[in-house]
Amino acid sequence: MTYRVWEPIPPIGNLQHLTDQELKIVDGAGIPRAVWDLNAIQLSLNRDPALKIVYSTSALESMSDSLKWDDADMRKFIGQLTKGRYEGSRWCYAPKGNTPHAADVYCMGFSRFQGVENQKLTPWIYLKFSIVGPNLDRLYIFSAHPDGQY
Repeated sequence: MTYRVWEPIPPIGNLQHLTDQELKIVDGAGIPRAVWDLNAIQLSLNRDPALKIVYSTSALESMSDSLKWDDADMRKFIGQLTKGRYEGSRWCYAPKGNTPHAADVYCMGFSRFQGVENQKLTPWIYLKFSIVGPNLDRLYIFSAHPDGQY
């Protein structure tokens, strides 16, 4: 399955030396646009075999400590996302790597007990992910934490 909507041009140089503005991904017209097809990802998470989710160490820690979530909660959260919750895309490095990855960012209020969006629950959950792997066959979670907490 193809998950990429479009392929942005990676920045030149070390991402760690770029400003927040330079890490933002925009299309040729300067408009923020999702790199990854959210609908295709959601369908693949419900397919057998399901799309594999891989977590950064920091995402696992914040999921466990701050959110009290497990993999099933993350799958429910991603399943409830809509394009209206898209907050932009950014360049990131995966841990132990120096290849820039285009990651989409979403933010949404969520009830993990009911498995549904709930705008009244605050803080909202900040999620940053990309599709990685030689065959672009794994969903990599860079960040998953309460919005405003890093």
